Amino acid sequence: MGNEEKKKRIYIQLFDQFCISDGEISLREEEMHSKMLLKLFSYIYTHKRKVITTEELIDALWEGEESANPPGALKNLVYRLRNILKEKWPEEEFILTARGSYQWNHEVDSMSDTEMLKDFYQLGIKEENLELSREHLLKAIEQYRGEFLPKASRSAWVISEGTFYHSIYLSAVKELAKLLEHQKEYELLEEVCNEALKRDLLNEELHGWFIKALLHQKKVSLAEGQYKKAADLLYENLGVSPSDELKNLYQEFLKKNHRTGENILFIQEELSQSERKGAFFCEYGIFKEIFLLEEAKAKREDSTVCLVLITLEPLWDVERVSQEYLKIINEGMEILHTILIEKLRVADVVSRYSFSQYILMLSSNQEDIAGKVMERIKTHFSHSYKRKPRARLRVEIERVRAKNER
Repeated sequence: MGNEEKKKRIYIQLFDQFCISDGEISLREEEMHSKMLLKLFSYIYTHKRKVITTEELIDALWEGEESANPPGALKNLVYRLRNILKEKWPEEEFILTARGSYQWNHEVDSMSDTEMLKDFYQLGIKEENLELSREHLLKAIEQYRGEFLPKASRSAWVISEGTFYHSIYLSAVKELAKLLEHQKEYELLEEVCNEALKRDLLNEELHGWFIKALLHQKKVSLAEGQYKKAADLLYENLGVSPSDELKNLYQEFLKKNHRTGENILFIQEELSQSERKGAFFCEYGIFKEIFLLEEAKAKREDSTVCLVLITLEPLWDVERVSQEYLKIINEGMEILHTILIEKLRVADVVSRYSFSQYILMLSSNQEDIAGKVMERIKTHFSHSYKRKPRARLRVEIERVRAKNER
């Protein structure tokens, strides 16, 4: 009876930092003094529902690395792990051994943050009571403190498991987002999305939910800033433009920023107060609208603008999918962005067209003048590198004409 009272549930943390604890006694990853011991324990526990063969464990831990005696090395590793665990919990036998296999001891009362993430998520999506569903989903995302076993993140099985748990976390966040919007809990929705974006900055759907949360709270300027940030991140890291859904949100907050009941003189005064220096930089969807206006003008009068496409290219052959290529383009596009905004005129319009291209409308209907402007931009660009230039600009110029002229 006394021994039963002493037994406590063992909690295992696998997200962010490894830790085993019963509430009073803890074993942290730094106390194990070995990444291999951490991987061994985590693999056995993560696969606790099955018997694990010696061969499977060797493949998971060494992943093809040369070893003189893999079974012997594994036995030694299991021996060391058991001794460390015995020092903390002498009455528990965590790992069972059979001929040619190992298994987690199901007599040990244990629970991990990975299991709680899965369990609370399943409860949340199955629960019909909205309040209970919300509580379950909140508990699910609370478990996800960070990356799965970051100290062993190069292992193939760790990457696979980490991707699986990350997908569950994102699903829980998105289900919770729908529920919170329905319940008009916009402040909490903003908080949840903000935290989730720290863990997945390139997830466009999360940016969308975050922008919705801000719009619902009438934080229009913050929503605009968040959209521009999302668009920049997608361009710089993935080489893609925002989806139609995210662009529609952009249009939505532009509409929400307008007030009713003001007369035209007040609106003109308000518009005149917005001073801007340099070219106008806008999202590509807005650029297209401006282009259509200029195209319509060209039907009635001489075209007033030239369309310019600038493509950034590395100065030497670089594989397009390589990190070096991405670094060269990102650096060059950042330099070029600053030059275009500062050196072009107020009436000029600039937008990012693709990962390595800017599209411009210059306030001149003469291609030779536009060409001279672009030569100055090229000169500024080559002189803006701290050391030697790493990229060049390829420029195409075309006067905007009406459709029937082309």
